[in-house]
Parts: sequence; structure tokens; C-alpha cells
Amino acid sequence: MSTLAERLKQARLNMKLTQEELCEKSKQYIKKGVSQQLIAKIETGETKQTSFIVPLAKTLNCDAEWLQFGKGEAYPISTLENISLPQALPKTPLLEWKNIDQYLKACLNDRPLNEILTEIPHTLVDYMGAPPASKYLIALIVGGNAMEPKEANPDALYHGDRVYIDPTAIPSSYTTVLAQVGKDYVLRQFVHDGTRLLLKPLNPDQDYKSIQIPDISAIKGVVVGVYREKQKRI
Repeated sequence: MSTLAERLKQARLNMKLTQEELCEKSKQYIKKGVSQQLIAKIETGETKQTSFIVPLAKTLNCDAEWLQFGKGEAYPISTLENISLPQALPKTPLLEWKNIDQYLKACLNDRPLNEILTEIPHTLVDYMGAPPASKYLIALIVGGNAMEPKEANPDALYHGDRVYIDPTAIPSSYTTVLAQVGKDYVLRQFVHDGTRLLLKPLNPDQDYKSIQIPDISAIKGVVVGVYREKQKRI
């Protein structure tokens, strides 16, 4: 199966789930679940990529890399059914934006997390998302409206949202990432258009423009979860 649409639909049918049931079951890995509308858009090919690959793969007991890229085996021997997940996920450090650089530099040196957090002001918050792959997972509060679209978009981020970022995750096209631009850090949608690496805002206002980056080293983490107090409506 050559497309994400085909792989997702086949994996869903293998589990004997409707789109609505898949949405509901995915709530065990991400707070509000992967919406039925997004699932439908992926399966029709309208949406080519999504940042919700991991919770979809875990819900469907399939391999995330296979689901996203078609690589490897769809159902490796060790599937989610054979994995004992913890009942309570660890707390996540919520950082201020001004402390991101210090935190990431410490992570690069593979220092113990407890040691890093003794030096950096933070608040511990509950984790909302698929089980994290990285011990260095962090949370940030979204500021500004660069990622607020004018039309409904499952990848939208609103001012005040709490985002969870995995600094060790490998970004793929159309995932939301934390990137360094000069001395600043921004949240943007990463797009590889075949020739350029772009950081794109979802807000179409002229104040926000796509930023071309020279290589992937500018990306410092991938958004793996979002917590929103109230559902925003466009």
C-alpha cells in the first residue's frame, strides 16, 4: 500500500473499527482523541500528513513508521498488546520560553534529567498525549497566534495551549515542530517541499511568513501532544 490513506484504512479495517470507534479508542493515548473528521480526510487522501501518527498507530496496534512511510512491517512481533504500559505517566516539566536554550543544551550533553531541572525553573504538569519516547519531554505554553488558522485545522495551536515537545523525535513533513530561528524559538509546521525545508505558520496573515531553514538541525523538537482548556471554535 503506497499511501497513508490506504494504510490507515486497511489498519482500521483489520481492527474491525469504524472511523468513529477509532476516534473514541484513540482517547486513551491523546486527550481528545484523533477526530473522526481528520481520520476521514486522511483516508480520502485530502490530508497527506498528520502529527497524530503515533496515537493512531498505537490505537491500531501497528508500526508507526509503517503507517506514516510504508517502511518495515505493519505488525511487528512486539505490538501494543504485548507491551505493559504504566498506569500513570510521569509529570512533565513546564518551562518558560526563555529557558528553552539552556534546557536543550543540557539535554545534548545527556545529563541526568533531575540534575538539569535543579538548575532550570519549571513547574511539573500532567502529560497529555501518547506515551512519550523521551525522558527529556517538555511542555510549553503557546504565545501569539502564528499557528491559528482562519479555517478549521486539526494541527491548530492557540494562544494559551499547552504543548508537549519531544526533543529527540525525528520530524517528518507536516508535523508541528519547535525550531530555532536566530536566537528565537518558534512553533511552526515543518514542510519539506522537495527542494526546500520550510517552517510554515498556519495563520495566513501577512505578519507571518514561511521561513526557509538550511537544514534540519534548526528543528529542536516535535510536538507530540496538546492540552487545551476549552475547545476553540473558528
